[in-house]
Amino acid sequence: MQTSELEEAVKALIQKLKKLYFNRKVNPNKKGKVTKNIKKRYIVGIKEVIKHLNADNLKMVIVAVNLEKIDGDNGLDDMVWQIICKSRELKIPIVFAYTRYKLGFLTKF
Repeated sequence: MQTSELEEAVKALIQKLKKLYFNRKVNPNKKGKVTKNIKKRYIVGIKEVIKHLNADNLKMVIVAVNLEKIDGDNGLDDMVWQIICKSRELKIPIVFAYTRYKLGFLTKF
């Protein structure tokens, strides 16, 4: 169920994750050194999400509401269904929020 409260919560979460990532990237650590290899706080893209789901590295999956239908071997439908099944198997929450455009705009660096 898509509500404005859910979308605001997702937007706040993504902005907070981006802020944590960029603060860590710019500010030095406790020893005064700027770390070059910083773990990303969020993953963008279907193939990346599948890769990290298989490695059991994710805490939550956010999926756009308006994905178009593409049938065929390894089409978009198969990949999204694979993400949903693997997330349910690992008991990782799945959130359906925003359109593809808005979700991409929020996660853009």
